[in-house]
This record gives sequence, structure tokens and C-alpha cells, in this order.
Amino acid sequence: MKPIKKTIRILFSLLISGYIVHAQNNAQCPNLDFSQGNFNGWTCKIASVLYRPSTAYKDLIWTDTTPVLGRHTIMTDIYGYDQHTCNGNPNAQLSLVPDGFSQSARVGYNNTMFEANCIVYQMTVDTNNALILLHFGIVFNDSEHPAPYQPSFELRIQDSAGNLLNVGCNRYFVVYDASIPGFIDCGTDIRWRDWTTVGVSLFDLMGQTIYIVMATTGCGLGGHYGYGYAVGECRPMEIQVQYCEGTTVARLEAPEGFVSYIWKDSNGTVVGNRQKLSIPNPPNGATYTVTMQSAIGCTSTLSCVIEKTMIAPDFTCDSLTNSCYPTTVHLAQFAYASSSDVAYWDWNISKYSQNNGTEYVSSDSALSYTFQDTGHYKILFTVYTESGCIDTSSVIVYSYSNINVNINAPPLICKNTETEITASGADVYEWTGVKRVHSDSSAIIDQAGIYIVKGTNDIGCAYDTVEIDNIDFDIQYKRVDNPCFGDTKGQINITSVSGNYIAPLHHYWLDLGYSNGPSLLERKNLKAGTYVVYSIDNMGCYRYDTINIHQPEILGKINPIIGDTLLRPLAYYNFHLASVQGALGYHWKADKITDKGKEILLDTITVDTLIIIPVFSIDPIELSVYAFNNCDTTHKTSLKLTCDYRTEFISICPSELPLFYKNNVFTKEGYYEVIFENEQGNDSLITLLLKVLRLPQRPDSIMGNSFINKFGYHSYHIKPVENASEYAWYMSNLHWLINKPDNNDSISLFIPNGGHGILSVVAINECGMSAATQLNITSGLHINDNGNTYNISVYPNPAEDMITINVQPTIFENYEIYLYDIYGKLLLKENISDPSATINISPFVSGIYFLKIKIDNQNTHTVKVYKN
Repeated sequence: MKPIKKTIRILFSLLISGYIVHAQNNAQCPNLDFSQGNFNGWTCKIASVLYRPSTAYKDLIWTDTTPVLGRHTIMTDIYGYDQHTCNGNPNAQLSLVPDGFSQSARVGYNNTMFEANCIVYQMTVDTNNALILLHFGIVFNDSEHPAPYQPSFELRIQDSAGNLLNVGCNRYFVVYDASIPGFIDCGTDIRWRDWTTVGVSLFDLMGQTIYIVMATTGCGLGGHYGYGYAVGECRPMEIQVQYCEGTTVARLEAPEGFVSYIWKDSNGTVVGNRQKLSIPNPPNGATYTVTMQSAIGCTSTLSCVIEKTMIAPDFTCDSLTNSCYPTTVHLAQFAYASSSDVAYWDWNISKYSQNNGTEYVSSDSALSYTFQDTGHYKILFTVYTESGCIDTSSVIVYSYSNINVNINAPPLICKNTETEITASGADVYEWTGVKRVHSDSSAIIDQAGIYIVKGTNDIGCAYDTVEIDNIDFDIQYKRVDNPCFGDTKGQINITSVSGNYIAPLHHYWLDLGYSNGPSLLERKNLKAGTYVVYSIDNMGCYRYDTINIHQPEILGKINPIIGDTLLRPLAYYNFHLASVQGALGYHWKADKITDKGKEILLDTITVDTLIIIPVFSIDPIELSVYAFNNCDTTHKTSLKLTCDYRTEFISICPSELPLFYKNNVFTKEGYYEVIFENEQGNDSLITLLLKVLRLPQRPDSIMGNSFINKFGYHSYHIKPVENASEYAWYMSNLHWLINKPDNNDSISLFIPNGGHGILSVVAINECGMSAATQLNITSGLHINDNGNTYNISVYPNPAEDMITINVQPTIFENYEIYLYDIYGKLLLKENISDPSATINISPFVSGIYFLKIKIDNQNTHTVKVYKN
């Protein structure tokens, strides 16, 4: 490639790169330049300056609004001028749209009546929009008022609360004055400022949300106007470095929008004062700094490190025509660069030999291309970086002319039938998809499909493809099996044919001699077996189908019923039998045998071999079943079920073990089921609960009073003893009587007099008695409390009807007598004054009685009286 062409390519790439960067930067602050032709992303506001302390933005009360006609206006006339301006240079009047843009916004106009107008843009600062370039123009109408009431123009960089943010050039505020720097007079009452660019670095506000404000006002007394034009753009706040591989000069470019630039090297030496700086042979890694001053006086500083950009313009070129010489290629780029990002690339495909020249140009990342001619082609791939560096790589491809290769094959073949297909037009052939290669120019196939052949000769190679269909059909038929074993009632009926075939279609049968026999759609009176039908169409395509006529199995032998024969009532029992060959079902029947005859308990048909019988009484049951199919039944098999069932409880002593019971021997207590033959000769079932008794334990202590000082009955008892069926009580003092019955765990003891006795008790069951438990009892009662004071005699004793009482000496006034039975019941009470008295006891039964004599309410005597 000649140097002159390379220079042109570089200039062209820089031009395109500039537009691409501009578009990318605008994407980071959408509609800041009003490219959408509206105020999307902007907030329009209006206010009044009537009676306000000044026309500054912070001193006015603003109201959000939609764009107001005449007060918020998008300007699109790139050739138009503001008619209120004059005397400018190089343009006599203020352009409505600045150079390089297609639109701007006008805020306010030549309206009076105290108007104030503003627009506000909100954005979040990041690395791609950290530099804001604000372009503006201003028109004032002279009002000759004090400064607070003069028309004004204001640019602000503020937060959401309206506070100025801490960056350079955060505010530009100007009011009408006779000596405003940068303004042009137009007559005696107009002063205007031509388009001015202010660059604002937002680098220190990274990540924050900011608000860009442009506000204009008329005068505070309502008679004069002020308005302005604005358009903005954003860019990365960085120095563009271009230092390409193979060059000796590094070119640095600072952001535009500033009025002065001071460049310094790493030693602090000033090396330039323009926006762009060229540095011959800089060392790799050198640092340069630029200080920039905007049109309104604020400054910003940037630094950069110089590193040479290395480009790898890699790409792939793959043939899309298999192994034939490429007529179509696929191109894909894999370029990358160091120190700068790849901006874009392009492909140039040109004829390299005869009829040379560019045939195709593209900027796609990947593409497929078919050459338009034969011969050598050059594919040139060029890569451009954002810093303006370029590099290329290329490949030479030879495109051969096509030859005419054809496959000769029928459109239809019989499925699974080998068919030969041939190829022509070349010397050597390579087949794809065929069953096998047959010769140099033919192959064998037996299925439908797509078949490919590659033909090659001295000129080149080519492919041909053919799609072949099958003649493939299926037959549908209905079959009727034989209902019974050995029948000849089977049928086959061919009902339809689906798929592709050439009519007519014939159906021959193996058992009828194939094609030597008749062609039949229907067969009748068939025995069980296998039948093969051979179906063939008019083209000779055929298929074999095997159809089986079935018959049920011969009904087998039925086996005995399996299950318990001795049953207990109030339960359910399962009975089953082994499956019978060829059976379709089983007929079960259960009859309960009562005194009145048979009663049907169950009569059902099942398909399985299990039945459940409910048993609710002790009546015998006769269970029977037979198997059947559509053609036959088996004989009936029966089972007699016995329901004789009872429960017995037996208690024995250990000495009685082992126990012999109904031909069974039991050596320990427990729950047993005993099966035996009853008097009628039937099996019976007894549930035996055998309990082996143990000797009772010695009773615990006897509870009751051991010292007695009161005449009469006294209660004594023990805690019940386990395994005891009764108790025996004994008293050693024969004058003290135990109340009957004396076999309980509690008694009443009658103590009529003083003395001492031992009360004993033992626990008893069928196996014996326990050891005795005793209680010593002492009675404080006396027969004669005064010793020898009185001599009392009672006679006769024993007596039958009458007893006589004689009390000596007779030194008393009277005495009382009380007669008690052995249970302590008072039978008689008398008051006597005679020393000798007779008492009638004939009304009372024979037995022992106690006669209590109480003399002068002081001396008490008790005598035991026996009545015959």
C-alpha cells in the first residue's frame, strides 16, 4: 500500500472516529444537545421578577411547567440569525444554532411584563460525561435601571436543593451593563454576546446527581427583555493520546471548550500552549499535564501517561463449501489493542489477478461472502482504535470455477429395497449418506433421504444433492381370535392401507402359497396360529406382516381351597386357591349350616383367587368354588369350616402341674388355644386361660386398738392380700369373742372384761394358708371394781328360763342390771333395790350372754351367763 493512501486512510479514520465519539458521548447525556427536537430530560420553569429584590435565579420563585410558547423554544434553522443583533464579527448577527449542531434552545424572547424563564437538566456524573461543554449566546435590551432590576442571564451547576456545587465554573451570572466584557453593541439599546463555549470539569463530582440550570430574565420594572440560546454536550474528562506502533511522534489532545491550555512535562517544564501537543520520541510511560482555562475564568487540570498502542488485527477465514475450493467464505474478526480500545474496523475484498479491483466492502463483525469470479482474491482487514491508530492483516484466497456434477436417481424407491444411483460430470466421486459405494460413479441406497456427491476433476470440484422419497406403506387390519380352545372361528380382515404405494396393491398369504394363491383382503374359519401376509404394489414394493390368531388356554385342574378350617366368630377369614390355567373367573359360594338348613352366606364371582368370609356365629360353614372360562368349567372344590368355639378359665396350684387337659399337657400358666374333637366328631376350639395360684403372702400388721378401756365391740382389719380368697381370725382369750363371719379382711371383737389376749389372722386360698400375723391386746375392764365390797352370785348358770341374782352385803340403795348378747346388743335393763332378784331369760335363744350389774352408779360387775 502506498504512503499517500495510508495518509488518506488515517485522515478518513480520524474524521469518522470524531463522529463516533460525539455520538457515544451524547448517549451519556441524552438530549443535552436537544437532538430529540424537544425538551425531554429538561424541566421548564417560569417566574416573575415583579417586586423581587433582584433578577438572580435564587431570588425568584419558580414554577415547573410544560414548555411555554415563546418562552421555551427549540431552534432548528441552522441558517437563521437573531434579528435583534448586529455588528458582529465574523457573523454580523447571532446564529440561532451554533456551528456543529442541528438545533439549540432559546430561553425567553423579546417579551416584557416581568418575565423570567429557565430550563434545568438533571444527570448523574460518571467517567463518560465528566466534561460538560455548554454553548450559549445572550441578547439584552437596555433598560438603564439599577443593577438588581436589569435583565440577566445565568448558568448554574447545583444540587437538588439549589446549592452551587464545589467545582470550577459552577456559575456564570451577568446583568445588563454598559461595559460587559465579551458583549457587542447593536444600536443604543441592544447588547448581545455571540456563541461562547464553557467547559466544566465534573470529575470531583463522580457518582453524584447534578442539575444544570440556564435562566434568563427581563427587567424588574417590566419594560425590557433579556433572553439567551443554549446547547450542551458531554464527554469524558481526559486527554486523548495517539501514539501508534511504527510512529515516532505522540499526539496529545486536551478537551475542547477552553480558551487557554498550558502543557507541562513530568519535570514541570512548559512544553505547549495549544489544545493539541505533539511530542517527538517520548519515553514509554512519560506523564504530561495540561491546565485549561474556560471562557469565564475557571481552570481545570488533567494528566495522561503516554503508552504506545499495539494492535492485533486478527480474523478467521473459513470456507463454506466443504473441502471444495472456496467460492464462499465466512469471515469473523477477533481484533484487540493495548492502551486504547478498538473503535471500528472494515473489510475490503478485491480481485487480485485478472479484472482486479474492489469487489466488496463491509464493516460487519462477521460475514459470509461468495466470490463473483474465479482467480486470486485478497481479503484485507483494517482495525482502527479510538486513539486514531490503525493496523491491517490480509489473506490471499483462490476461487475455482464450478463444474457441473449431477446425481441420476429415481424420485421414489421401495423402502428397504436396494436401489443403485449414479453420478456424472466429474472424474472422482465422494458419496455422503448412502448405504454403500457400488462403483466409481454409483452407490446403493435403500431408504428415503438426502444424498450428496462431491465430484472432482482437473478444473475443480462441485457438489450435487438429491432428495429421494420412499414408497412405504402400512396395512391396518381387524383380527378375531378363537373364543374357545380348538375352535376354528378366527378371522382376519384387512381394512385399509396408509402411506405411499402404486396401485393396485395385492395381498398374498404364506399358508395359501404366496403369489401362487389368491389375493385376499379377508380370511375366515381360521384355527389358532401365525399367518403371514405379503403385500405388493404395482411397482414391486412390498412388505410382510405377521398376524397371530389366538385361542384361550385349555381350562386346567382346580386345586383344594387353602385356609383355616377352625374358625372363631366375629372375625374375617381369607381363603384362596392356586390359579387355574385358562380361567377367566371363579365362582365362590359359602353356606351357613343351621338347624333349619342351609343359609347362603356368600355367592359371588371374582377374577382373582382370593375370597374373604365374614364369620358372625358358631354355625358350621360350607365353602365351595369352581373356575370357568367362556367355554368350560372345572369341578367344584369344597372346604368345611367349623365354628365351635368357647373360652375356659382354670386355676390350679403349683403342685398340680403339669396339667393334662384334652390330650394336651401344660407346664405353666398362660393363654392357650386347644383344638379337639367334640362329641359330634367336629373340630372344636377352646381358648384356655390357665392360672397357677401362689400361696398368699403373710398379711401386713393388724390395724386396731391394742389397749381396751371400754366394754363392747372393737374393730380390727388388715390390708387385702394378693391371691387370698379368704382369711381366718383367732383369739387366744376365750372370754373375748370374734364376730362372725370371720373370713373377711376385717372383724369386730367383743371384749366384755379385763384381761389379755392375742389376736391372729392368716390369708387362705385353694393352695393353702400364709403365716399368721398377731396383735397383743390388753383390756383394763374389771369384774369387781371395789375388790371385796360386794359378793355377787348368779344361778343357775347355765339356766333355761330364770336366773337369780344375789348381792351381799346389803349396804346399797339399789342397783341396775343390763343384759347383752355376744354382739353387744342390749336386751334387758332393770332397776332393782332387793338384794335378791329373779330375771326371766326364756325369751332369748340359747347362747352366751353378758350380765352387767351396776351398784349405786359406782361399782360395776360383769357375769357371763349361759342359756340352754
